[in-house]
Amino acid sequence: MIKDIYIILGAPGTGKITQSILLSERLNLELVSLGKMMNEKSLKDELLGKTFTNDSEREKFIFKLIKQEIQDKIKNSDKDGLVIGGYPRRLSEAKWLKKLIQDLGLNIKCVININTSMSTVADRMRDNLICQKCGRVYNKVLVPKQKLICDIDGSSLKPENFSFKDLKIDFDQFLSENRETYYYLAKMAQCYFVVSGDNQEIDLFSEIVLKIRDRKRECNKEFERQSTARLETDFGEFTIITYMSKIDYTQHIALVKGDVKNKTGVLTRVHSSCVTGDIFASQRCDCGPQLHLAMKRVQKENCGIVLYLFQEGRGINIVNKIDTYSLQQKGMDTVEANERLGLQAELRRYDVVKDVLEDLGVKSIKLMTNNPDKVSKLTDLGIAIEGIEHHEVKATKFSARYLETKRDRMGHTLKVKS
Repeated sequence: MIKDIYIILGAPGTGKITQSILLSERLNLELVSLGKMMNEKSLKDELLGKTFTNDSEREKFIFKLIKQEIQDKIKNSDKDGLVIGGYPRRLSEAKWLKKLIQDLGLNIKCVININTSMSTVADRMRDNLICQKCGRVYNKVLVPKQKLICDIDGSSLKPENFSFKDLKIDFDQFLSENRETYYYLAKMAQCYFVVSGDNQEIDLFSEIVLKIRDRKRECNKEFERQSTARLETDFGEFTIITYMSKIDYTQHIALVKGDVKNKTGVLTRVHSSCVTGDIFASQRCDCGPQLHLAMKRVQKENCGIVLYLFQEGRGINIVNKIDTYSLQQKGMDTVEANERLGLQAELRRYDVVKDVLEDLGVKSIKLMTNNPDKVSKLTDLGIAIEGIEHHEVKATKFSARYLETKRDRMGHTLKVKS
């Protein structure tokens, strides 16, 4: 008999349906997918025939459908639980769902929030194929046995129909509603966490399963604002704000330009400290020029954020970093030098970014970066990234090899010539 409920949240195009299907198969769960239901021809026709005077009426209609689907699924089911994909979206819907779950004597096992950048959302929607009858979604992971034919009912599959403009509006609206819904449901769940939908869907599924197994509970705020002042610089005037961890007392800085509260698409640079490049103007890396370029771009935009994180040498500290410099002078690249010292090439963490953006009231950002790994780690924390702004500076004869290593061994999108 079903007792446990798993809930998967996410904006349109985050892969909720795919993850719901994979999770239902892996954990022997019944499946209730709002996306699949909304793609069904019979329901589409029913919705087109109805007139709703306001959003509340439409929400109540959708909830009745979800309620009936849940009741039908759990009746005489021999599955171990039930996964709900793509519902609820708003806080009001979450409250209705909570009461239904309590009335049915069920408990929320896990709440999963899939956070995906806007560019990945659009790419994923382009890859989707939809069954015109039952609403089943197929893609690179959920591949039909017969090309363009649904496995379930034999109907033809068609590309998902969407406009980027409407998708962007829906994406922004979801971001404004999702946070309070996630936090509300998390209070009642045994485990809850955010995962990055920018990862490959199979990798994403593996991460979800591991976090469920480890009963992850990820909501707590670690970094708090400490001090604020005006800062005049060569690149313009900013507000400088310091943040400190309640756990290990590490500190980080935010340079803020303009009013960013409740804004979407705020131009943002997440920059890790580099004593040699930022302070001493070393030509062996691009760090100092990247930092200054970010400040110039924010000043020109008259609105934005530069986050300065104290995690020297990609997290290995200044002592080890200078040791790697010595090894590089003997012919090693930066990755090889780290490995020779028994260190990973990438040890940076970005937990503070989520807390800072929440403190500043930022809804979503445009991230200045060339590093896909940074994008993935930030979306994994629940940070909404609307777009990626390429952020490359000219190589010097001393930095060219370092930039080539970042491009060839770390996956950075750089145009530096070998």
